[in-house]
Amino acid sequence: MDHLFSLVRNGARAKYIVSVNGALVVGLAEITNADTGASQKIGHPTLIGGTKKPHGRMGGELLFGVVDEGGGPEFYITNDSGRYSKHDDLTSAHLQKIADRFTEQGYPVRVKWIDLKSKKKKMKDMPDVAANNDRGKPLPSEV
Repeated sequence: MDHLFSLVRNGARAKYIVSVNGALVVGLAEITNADTGASQKIGHPTLIGGTKKPHGRMGGELLFGVVDEGGGPEFYITNDSGRYSKHDDLTSAHLQKIADRFTEQGYPVRVKWIDLKSKKKKMKDMPDVAANNDRGKPLPSEV
């Protein structure tokens, strides 16, 4: 996973999904064919076998950027998945549990909850629930 995080640090986008059996699966959001140069976007279902039937609990993106205004760039995850994260019963607490799984594996990430029901994808006002935040700053209220 070191290589994936290095790619994300350098601008690549990655996706994650928690499968129905609880496995955390992470992969690039787009791949490029080395021979042809053609790129292909990778959806969350592809990470867990490519079926159209939803076999995941929750999915989102792994990104690198500024989370707190005035802060430096850091790794963070979102709940941005059209298929796996729009369910009413999913909350920022679920996203935090996924961040905790990354941290347990040696990859601390922040969380950025996105209101997927809003077309503008405004973030909900919420306290900072970062796994590695010791500054005590809240997340900004909008992306």
